[in-house]
Amino acid sequence: MKRCSKCGKTKKDDQFDLRWTDRPILRSHCKVCRKKYQKNRAKLDNKLSRARRYNLSIEQLEKLLKDGKCDICGREPKEGSRGLFVDHNHITGKVRGVLCVNCNSALGMFQGDDGTEILYSAIQYLENNIPLAKPDKERRNGSDGH
Repeated sequence: MKRCSKCGKTKKDDQFDLRWTDRPILRSHCKVCRKKYQKNRAKLDNKLSRARRYNLSIEQLEKLLKDGKCDICGREPKEGSRGLFVDHNHITGKVRGVLCVNCNSALGMFQGDDGTEILYSAIQYLENNIPLAKPDKERRNGSDGH
């Protein structure tokens, strides 16, 4: 029997992992506490590496992600998605905001030296080609109604 240094509960030896030095020794945390620690540590490591990638502190990254919404469309990421992406200028590295997967992908399609010019052109195209009426359902299906 051994007492877990994390939760304080006394548990059987088989509830503790072994660590190896010159001989096997039971770890100080039980398996349950160790698993929780590793899970939390992985989240922290992921957040830390993400912050470092964009030259941010964890606090700055958390502030960016605080709202939980895309800076372009204003939507929250869908359940099961990869969450929000840190958007940055690929030339300067400067962080611009956070985007959902759809907006991040769409913006990525307009990258390049003339990215903003192409994006403005796409907006102009859409504004100049607004349909006057929604297409009739029968016409879309190939039927003319006769």
